[in-house]
Amino acid sequence: MQQMHRTAEMSQVLTLEEAIAPAKENYPSLKESQAFIEREQAMKGTSFDLGNTQIFTGKEEAGNDFPGVQTTIGVQQGNIDLLSGFSKSKFYKERVELGEKFYAVNEQQLIRNVMQAYDRINYNKAQLRFAEQLDSVYANFRTAAELRYDTGETGKLEFIAASSEYQQIQVLRQQAYDDIEIAKRALKQYLGIDQEIETVGQLYEPMDFLANLDSASAANNPLLQYAMQNAEVSKANIGVEKAQFLPKFNLTYGRQIVDDVSGFNTYQAGISIPLWFFPQKSRVKAAKADAMVAENQYLEQKAMTESRVSQLLKSLEKTQKTLNYYQEGALLLAEEQITTAELASKEGEIDYVNYITILNSAIRIKQNHIQFINQYNQQFIELQYQLGNL
Repeated sequence: MQQMHRTAEMSQVLTLEEAIAPAKENYPSLKESQAFIEREQAMKGTSFDLGNTQIFTGKEEAGNDFPGVQTTIGVQQGNIDLLSGFSKSKFYKERVELGEKFYAVNEQQLIRNVMQAYDRINYNKAQLRFAEQLDSVYANFRTAAELRYDTGETGKLEFIAASSEYQQIQVLRQQAYDDIEIAKRALKQYLGIDQEIETVGQLYEPMDFLANLDSASAANNPLLQYAMQNAEVSKANIGVEKAQFLPKFNLTYGRQIVDDVSGFNTYQAGISIPLWFFPQKSRVKAAKADAMVAENQYLEQKAMTESRVSQLLKSLEKTQKTLNYYQEGALLLAEEQITTAELASKEGEIDYVNYITILNSAIRIKQNHIQFINQYNQQFIELQYQLGNL
């Protein structure tokens, strides 16, 4: 435990807000999301396609001692796609927004994970503090049992029982310490740092539910927002596929020499249209099916999210009632149990069996209270994530 205190002195102490900042800066999924946005922004530049340029020279109607028509240089611009550019521009605009929603999903998930890992550290610290309090109680019990055994006041069984209980507390302390280190490693993973970290030392309490709840509406859920935008992208893709029926333009210009006389020019303008419509009609039909799938995925996500929010609200209400039970009476009774049992044991009013039974009952109350605080906080963080409030 001394090693833990020395490590804490050398660690960087982070508030929750200070932990979230480097996570948002370093975590790979956010960089991936940003790259997705930049890619789609770059693709917007491909919306209007001016086609391919050809430069050529040639000769026609030449032969039989006739010089014919020579094109000294010609330039052709083919497959100029201007009409479908508006549909493509709208499509890539929706794709950019999809990237932004994707970024928001990853950001909200990251903040949730950081908050939950940070809370788990404080939860295990609370368990460690409780184990250290019990350590002094059971150390006194073991010392008193040993003294009574040495003086022949009691048998060896009491001393063995006291030693056994004391050893169990040592195991509890070590487990809490190990759990703190595991939770810290989880947090460091999200922060993307290697140095030792420490959370702000404070009393472990339930988060303030009402003060932090902006709305119980699931409309801002990041996954729901992403699913909604994905449906918009699919709708925009229908327009892109329909636009493939529109004509493309072709322009040609050439400088010519006719019968050895220069100064002539040639111009051509035309359109390209697909005469065989069925393949493209099938692509439009497939795009419409994709849009229907995306819409139903959104509706499914909406139902799942609303159900999840409803469940979390009910679970929080249930956990709050349990916490009220502990805070309004059970914790005080547990403290009185420990104090009274210690006094009665010193004065010989109860035997060691009853003493251990009373202590273990009080310990379970206190441990359960800490566990329910952790359960409440984890549920609240998850609710805030589901509501898009992080």
